[in-house]
Amino acid sequence: MKFRRLRRAGKIKYAGFICRGNDGEEVRQLLDTGVFHLINVPYTLFNPTAGRSKPDGLTIERNYAAVIDAARQRGASAAVYSPLASGFLTDDSVAGIRRHRLARAYDLETPSSLRLRQRARALTFLSRENGCTLAQAAYRFVLMHQGIATALGGFSSESQLEEIVAVSEMSPYSSDQMARLEALWNADFGI
Repeated sequence: MKFRRLRRAGKIKYAGFICRGNDGEEVRQLLDTGVFHLINVPYTLFNPTAGRSKPDGLTIERNYAAVIDAARQRGASAAVYSPLASGFLTDDSVAGIRRHRLARAYDLETPSSLRLRQRARALTFLSRENGCTLAQAAYRFVLMHQGIATALGGFSSESQLEEIVAVSEMSPYSSDQMARLEALWNADFGI
């Protein structure tokens, strides 16, 4: 395999790949080669399937088949991309406020955007009860998973970066909050 040859030559120290969903078996096969140290995968409050089995009632387009756990079992880690689900897991999105001028623009009134905003609104209990923003609640969820090495986010301002840095000092959600989150997923966010 070329990767092994490149590693022996000192050209690659660590290798990883991206998971696109509905590819759990293929991800496991790649991890079984022992070549890869990292997977890049989305893991969000909207779709937690990269870090656990799919909740029974949750409607999703892509099932990530608990690949974070599979990676961890094989000595690899996960780098989570889009922890804010393209910005929908923010207080501004819930309120219908347009995104920062540097952020990727979306029409917040399309049917799919309205559905995501409705789901985000259902998750605001996590921010209200923990005295944080919805973005912080979303990152907190991601960082609670033991298989996560890092969460990769896009920041449009220094204040957004500072907002997320504060999450590193927050404790995990309570068992009651996790049970309510589980119920929300199983009810497909009440939609």
